Amino acid sequence: MTDCLPLHSGEPLDRHRDRAEARLNAAREEHYRMQLINVARIVTAAVPEAASIDLARDVFDFQNEVWLEAVHAADGTLLWHDAQDPDPLAGFRYANRATWTLAAKVIVETVGQALAGAEITDVADHRPDWSRPSSSGPTELFRITLPDRRVVEHHTTTPPGPDEPRVEVITDRDPDMATEVHVVVDGVPILAEHTDVDPGRGWALSDWRELAAEHAASASPAAAELITQLFRQGESSEYVTA
Repeated sequence: MTDCLPLHSGEPLDRHRDRAEARLNAAREEHYRMQLINVARIVTAAVPEAASIDLARDVFDFQNEVWLEAVHAADGTLLWHDAQDPDPLAGFRYANRATWTLAAKVIVETVGQALAGAEITDVADHRPDWSRPSSSGPTELFRITLPDRRVVEHHTTTPPGPDEPRVEVITDRDPDMATEVHVVVDGVPILAEHTDVDPGRGWALSDWRELAAEHAASASPAAAELITQLFRQGESSEYVTA
């Protein structure tokens, strides 16, 4: 029996798990970002100068109901407040005739979706785009900096690209030097594992097969299958001799 509890750090399964967790965390962060971009879209449609919003809740309300308290400009100027009377946005209508009153509720719901079950105080204490302004009485305030207007405009006018990542491969061939291969994934250069299948250099069949086995053993299953296939095809080359 070789299995241990807990899983040892550095084991292949532990590394697979770490990669899965990293992808999950990245997906959560992207989900949060999209929800906040949606909030910014809703707010700035009614208040174009908006740069942040304040959410509030009554600390003595056991249901922890949250509401939209205020909207601020980038310099801190108050642009809208829940207690304003008359409400300066009472006559505002969205393209589908929705009111600002409804929008305020949707904003709070969308922020709740962005939190994905996390406690609002934990988020406010740890995220750089959140802060907790001082308040009097039983009201607790949470200020959220909205995404940049250019980010909002990009995501509301540009459709997403294909689900598959964009993979770019650049091959640098120098007759006097080794061939260099550079790989870029979604615009980010990455360190790639390069397998060169070149029977033209001249090989003994046994050495050729040994090299194939070495490359396949260290590759992923899909890459190993292709490597094995290409090396097998290379055996028919006149430069691979028995």
